[in-house]
Amino acid sequence: MKRWIVEVKDSLDGSGDGILQLPDALWEELAAQGWRVDDVLEIEQITEHRTVVIRNGYAECRRLSVQSKP
Repeated sequence: MKRWIVEVKDSLDGSGDGILQLPDALWEELAAQGWRVDDVLEIEQITEHRTVVIRNGYAECRRLSVQSKP
């Protein structure tokens, strides 16, 4: 299992949103799994394990859409 530490930066637009800038090597792995720039991510903090889980529903929907095509 790989471990990545990245910083979430404030979007500076007053929305409270964050910007997650991923290292190139990590992005290449995620892009190969269907992730795209501007996807909306779901982030869940698991305090007992001191980890964060990031899900990309957009990439999952695109993957399922491609699989269901004849």
